[in-house]
Amino acid sequence: PATPRPQVAARSDDTNQRPSPGRMFVVGRVLDPHGKPVPNAMTMAYAAIKQPGRVEGWAKLTPSAIGQARSDGSGRFQIDAPRTLSSRHHHTGAVAVAPGYGAGWVELDPDAERHNVDITLRPEQVIRGRLFDVNGRLAQGVAVTVQTMGRLVPANRVTHQLETIDGPSFWWNTSNSLPAWPAPAISDADGRFTIHGAGRDLRAILTIDDPRFARQQVSIDTDGTSDSKPFSMALEPARIIK
Repeated sequence: PATPRPQVAARSDDTNQRPSPGRMFVVGRVLDPHGKPVPNAMTMAYAAIKQPGRVEGWAKLTPSAIGQARSDGSGRFQIDAPRTLSSRHHHTGAVAVAPGYGAGWVELDPDAERHNVDITLRPEQVIRGRLFDVNGRLAQGVAVTVQTMGRLVPANRVTHQLETIDGPSFWWNTSNSLPAWPAPAISDADGRFTIHGAGRDLRAILTIDDPRFARQQVSIDTDGTSDSKPFSMALEPARIIK
């Protein structure tokens, strides 16, 4: 469904419950970095469609939310989502977010009918930024979204593998359409913005999307030295092609 319906958390006696035909369950717990249950966390299952038809276009190549649920008082959740198959889907996984933590995620077997997983949240490092234009004027009302977040995998010259990020990536989706992902931020009158939900010791790729400026991306490497990660950026002006 285009807009996944919120669902109730899994009950402890639902272990033998089977999904309806064409559906699947993602069942498990949301845990904090110390292994303790996190109540009222938002969870989301996601997947991307392989080999889209000409009508569907490139947008179907990027993962999108296919189901969501909140964890109960014991951190348990159950997501009821459309069934995925390896022949039709890839980039399948589940994400959890909760206030005060960095997002956590797991990969899912696209051919499984029932997924039993624990999603561990990360210690949070808040990203704080300030935006200017190329003339040094403050950039107000600019939307900043988290496109990708994960562990940096360095390039390997022996295998000719390029530098990659091991984590979820939502290339064409806006953060507003993702129920369990760091929410987008809008720069204020002073050009400042704040993004919550990023974990420490990860690389986050932020996307700047505003008609006044060129669409740009910036990579932020979070760390464990402080509770926040500050940076500033000058935005290139938009170029109009006729």
